[in-house]
Amino acid sequence: MADSPQELLQQAIHAFSQGDLATAEGLSDRLVALAPRDVNAWLLRGRVAGRSGRWKRAEEALDRAAKLAPREGDVPFARAMIRMKQGRFAAAAELLEKAERLKPDHPDARSARAECLRQMGEPGRALELLGRAPKSLAQAVTIGEALADLDEPYRETVSLRYFGELSLNEIAEVTGRPLGTVKTHLHRGLLRLRTSLEGRVP
Repeated sequence: MADSPQELLQQAIHAFSQGDLATAEGLSDRLVALAPRDVNAWLLRGRVAGRSGRWKRAEEALDRAAKLAPREGDVPFARAMIRMKQGRFAAAAELLEKAERLKPDHPDARSARAECLRQMGEPGRALELLGRAPKSLAQAVTIGEALADLDEPYRETVSLRYFGELSLNEIAEVTGRPLGTVKTHLHRGLLRLRTSLEGRVP
């Protein structure tokens, strides 16, 4: 018996979340052939292609998703994730703003936009967007200095997780690193940050 579109979608999402892009791509190809009017099928195909760095294929899939559901906030969000991976943070921020307008309760658009602002050298606007403020200017400077002292990729991973509020899976998607590597970078980065902050935070 052939898999239903829903079963294929679940299998493809699982493969994608596990970093098995080849399987996810094959399943998403089958899915769009079986259900060509399913916006989620095209969204997934675009995300898989984007994570693989196949920008043209990703854009074509997301164009199709946008035509099927022009008011769907996840389409500009998926496009923004591709722009972030390309290092095009200003373009990503605009797309994320659109995603928030279309879907005000989008769980990740605001935090991803804050990370774009941080990457663009606007940490104050990023914190303002998240509705956060440090307890004191001295504390903000101290934490900022300690974070700036971290080596890459630890600084980026800790920043994305705690300033950008991205999930570990989203960090893996944005950076193109395997999920296990992201977890290791976060763990080691936090240990190094804690050591650096000992005796520094007022």
